[in-house]
Amino acid sequence: MPFLDFTYSSVLRAFPLVRPARSISSHSSGSADDQDVIEGVDSIPGNFYRRAQHPIASITPSGGHIQRIPAELLYEIADHLDVFDILRLRQVSLLFYDFTHHGNIWKRFLREARIPLPPLPPTTRHSLDRLTSIEAESLVTRAYSIHKLWESDRVHPYSQWQFPAHTQVLSMVILPGGKYMVASVTDDRKYHYGIMVYVMDHRLGGCVPLAKATTATKAFNLQAKYMPFRNEQGIAERGITISFVRRDFMYRAHRDCGIDISQYSGDAIDPEVPLKYECVTLHISLRQLEILGDPRFPPNSEEFLRHARRQRRPFKTLALIRTKSVLGVPSLDEIDGVPYLAVPKLPDRIIFKNLNGGPASILHCNNTEPYPDTQHTIKAIRLLPCQNQVLVVREVGTPREGEHILELYDVIPPGDDPAEHSRDAVDMEWLENDTIGTLDNIQISDHGIPTALDSSVHAALRNPHEPPAPHAVTVWAHRLERFADTRRGMHPYGYTGLLRVILYPRRSEQHGPAGRSVSYRYSFDHMGPLRAIPLTAGYVLHALVGSQRSLVYMTHEGDLRDAPRVRGLRRFCDPGLVSFEEAERRVNQECFTKRIKIPKDIDLSEVVAMAWDQSVGRLCIAEWMSDVVHVLDFSHAPKQDKEGKRLPMPHALENNPDVDMTPLDVQTQPETEEELRRREALAYCPDLPWSRLIEQWMRPSNPDRYEHTDLLID
Repeated sequence: MPFLDFTYSSVLRAFPLVRPARSISSHSSGSADDQDVIEGVDSIPGNFYRRAQHPIASITPSGGHIQRIPAELLYEIADHLDVFDILRLRQVSLLFYDFTHHGNIWKRFLREARIPLPPLPPTTRHSLDRLTSIEAESLVTRAYSIHKLWESDRVHPYSQWQFPAHTQVLSMVILPGGKYMVASVTDDRKYHYGIMVYVMDHRLGGCVPLAKATTATKAFNLQAKYMPFRNEQGIAERGITISFVRRDFMYRAHRDCGIDISQYSGDAIDPEVPLKYECVTLHISLRQLEILGDPRFPPNSEEFLRHARRQRRPFKTLALIRTKSVLGVPSLDEIDGVPYLAVPKLPDRIIFKNLNGGPASILHCNNTEPYPDTQHTIKAIRLLPCQNQVLVVREVGTPREGEHILELYDVIPPGDDPAEHSRDAVDMEWLENDTIGTLDNIQISDHGIPTALDSSVHAALRNPHEPPAPHAVTVWAHRLERFADTRRGMHPYGYTGLLRVILYPRRSEQHGPAGRSVSYRYSFDHMGPLRAIPLTAGYVLHALVGSQRSLVYMTHEGDLRDAPRVRGLRRFCDPGLVSFEEAERRVNQECFTKRIKIPKDIDLSEVVAMAWDQSVGRLCIAEWMSDVVHVLDFSHAPKQDKEGKRLPMPHALENNPDVDMTPLDVQTQPETEEELRRREALAYCPDLPWSRLIEQWMRPSNPDRYEHTDLLID
């Protein structure tokens, strides 16, 4: 089935259509006009077109072929075609099949795109000059196809594939753009735990594991973000910053009590023995990941192994926070270009840590004036770098009985010594429980602001005179209704659906002696109307949050397993999501969901983890007791075979534009005696059941060996 069904462009209607002839014998009785078609085509600079491999047969007697047009004019015609016209033109002949694969055509679409393009890793490898043809085409087609699909009435995945995770996935996060995935994993016996980093869309392997770090217990509340940090030499190094929370026994004597604390869920628990919490923040270099993810080093090949052994240890521990208090979901971001970690220390404190080094600062969120003696509990936070503030959602009163409040606090800057600062909220907005009920399982979407140290194609396409515009920040929560009749036993609450709160960024301009300056800021004056998603009794809605595109799925209310049965997957539609003004105009329009048809070979009876990337429409599903991860792509991208060649057939372009031929910064000297000895020793070293990876980069990183960045907070 073709990607799209369309008619030919009006630009092409001036020329007769032609069909490709796969082979023409030297003794065939081709016409003179047919021979002129082959010989009359001007060669495109750079040996773009191999004339001998493209015999064309006319389907009209006139002999007026578009192939007679000089290459320069073809490019001028292409300037008047849109994305879908180019895809139509690709179906005309072999010549145009090759012509439409040229990178210059798709890079022009990148420059002229009128819709948001998917993010890319912020490295020079993904700059406009080094972007390959297939990467540029993927960016464009993914952006247009997901935009078109999300506005249609029938939502379905364009493609489905799967990959072996080599371990069981407990939770996972897809980096924006779908290039990398970070997962919390364990082995079949639930004995070893760790963090895995995968590269997705590998030209030769689909999804390939590249790095792992072992953890003593299960990692939960997993977060990952493209962020740089300054190394010991003061050089900013681009990479993926990963933060997670894990539990451990507070007292060593309890380690042999027979309790497996990794079996606890990530939610609030009532443990049998005292526990301590640790928030660990790691960093892995994108340069190392790009070397090992380069298709010139096929996965598991000897060349790949040699370069993997020569890489330095993949993970660097940036921060460790230990405390006796429960830690919430961390938030990673850049404040004034400096990488920051913010993690809630329940019930009412937030720890800020400069990941470049130095002590932490602690914000104590003061109680509100109406309830000075009532407990206020932090439920979720999100750093807002555009205004150096943190968005906080707090519950006032007894859990599941109190009111909820949205607050904005200023980020506490780092000082010379660890210090605690008590502050009132700069701004607040109450969510009355009489109107919305009580809330639980609160999530806040990301703002979408890219890293300040961005060298990808987006930096070249962005307006240099103003900062990138952030997305609307959305707050998702379960709505619960307390039953007056307590005959339901220990659970006198019932789910009534989802609640969504939207904060829109406000753009402002200031004119001063230095010229015009543009800034963006979130405020509760620019908050859209509350949106509620009702649900049939007996079921619970869960959200895979996104600021622009979100998914919701259902589970049975009584299914409290770690891997519940997913009853249905739906796309969430909000008519007022476009802008604050649009939300006010459509205040009376209800939110609705559209059902998504899931392929039958995906078992949704026991789903342990799901991850969603709204930018490219990629959904990853991990099943219980399985090392296979299913991937559903809701955006269209060019296909390749296992050898990295285009489908449905390879193009005939010289100097293949789909391959980045820039020399890699790798060591090419022969192996040293130490490297050879280590390789031979590893050949006889038995692997763990989940350790069938060449990675670990020949030895697993252990973030439990903490460095000088340790922070102990009672």
